[in-house]
Amino acid sequence: MTNGTASVHYLKRDDRSDLLLTTTISIMRNLGFAATTARRIAAESQSAVGNINRVFGSLQALKQQAFIAITHQVASDCCQRVSTLPPCDALLSLLGDPTEEAQDIQVHLWREVAVLAEQDDALQPVYREALDVWHRVLCEVIERGEAQGSLRSADSPSQTAWRLMASALGMDTLVRFSSLHSAAEQARAAMARLIALELFATAAA
Repeated sequence: MTNGTASVHYLKRDDRSDLLLTTTISIMRNLGFAATTARRIAAESQSAVGNINRVFGSLQALKQQAFIAITHQVASDCCQRVSTLPPCDALLSLLGDPTEEAQDIQVHLWREVAVLAEQDDALQPVYREALDVWHRVLCEVIERGEAQGSLRSADSPSQTAWRLMASALGMDTLVRFSSLHSAAEQARAAMARLIALELFATAAA
């Protein structure tokens, strides 16, 4: 048989793995972590539900791999997008500029996984890896700015990046619950000011 559900049964293990992972990434990007169910993956990949366990061991293992793959892809895309920006603008974008609509899907996914990781110990290493990826990208931009002479810090790039991340996560909470009037624009201005204070630089307007 060459089409339909049975066709996936005859794919090599690596091909099945790639197909299931690619399908899971697509669903997760569009619908979120919890909505990425075994039935939905099987339907969209034209595979049997049992293939998920046979190839990945469990649905959870497949979803964790998909989330990490999305995290690394987003980081790569962000690095490319900000590579020509001044360091302050790059940092603002990487910290989740609330006025950038293009980031909404990924931000919603990370929020969801952060909440789920508090309830599921198995997800905590996955979320920590996502934070580490974010941290490394920020460090690279800070180091680039210091090398260019446009940024200057009294602390290490690593510690500065962690503080900026903590501020960005807190600001995200205020924006979501509308504690700030004109939340997105005010949050952007606040983050720009924090970047300037941390790195003795002229922040993005």
